[in-house]
Amino acid sequence: MKTRFNAFYDRNASLLLLTLLLADLTFLAIYLFHGLTPYFANPLFNLEADNGYAERYQYLKYVGIMVLLSCLCVKRKRLSFLPWILLFAYFLADDAWQLHEELGAWIAERIPYQPPFRLRTQDLGELLVSAMAGLILLPSFLATYYFGPPSVRKIFHDLLLFLALLLAFAVGVDMVHATFIGSPRIELVLGVIEDGGELIAISLFGWYVFLLTRLSSGREAYLLPVFLTPMKVVQTG
Repeated sequence: MKTRFNAFYDRNASLLLLTLLLADLTFLAIYLFHGLTPYFANPLFNLEADNGYAERYQYLKYVGIMVLLSCLCVKRKRLSFLPWILLFAYFLADDAWQLHEELGAWIAERIPYQPPFRLRTQDLGELLVSAMAGLILLPSFLATYYFGPPSVRKIFHDLLLFLALLLAFAVGVDMVHATFIGSPRIELVLGVIEDGGELIAISLFGWYVFLLTRLSSGREAYLLPVFLTPMKVVQTG
């Protein structure tokens, strides 16, 4: 029996995804032990710790994704994936140097009103910094998408799916998380959802980009059509 998901199967890519997800789940389990038991008391085991073990692991994934995207540019002989490289370079710099926290704090001091929904001015400042970074990068994405061939546009659609998943956790859940500061148990649960979701989203992004580098000439695998159209099953015998 053959399905459209067969296009996404590559042994090496599948092994990479499995390895990444197992590492993600290990960090999540350690974080739970850190929060609920006296074990793993080192604060670097906290998923939310700046420059903690999980964050350093995420740095490695960012660098790996940038390298793979660079390989795609070489393989396809075009700079179509340069905006994505710049985006992940921003993610890396932001996490490593806490750019949105530092700039967000600077902006928060100048916000003259209290944000709604129990959000802090710090949260609003951080959101504004992330929005500004997105606006700076947006023209390069639009230009590359508009002038790129259909195959690149389809890949962009898939990469945007993973980006949307990442932002749902990094921004959406983070805003909810901020409203429950001071409630340790709820903070722990939301921390698992937020930071665990970010880990998994980046792992999926890395798997897909690695898969693209593995595909032979003339073979493509587009994810969005799988979700937009009913799945067909082809019998082979």
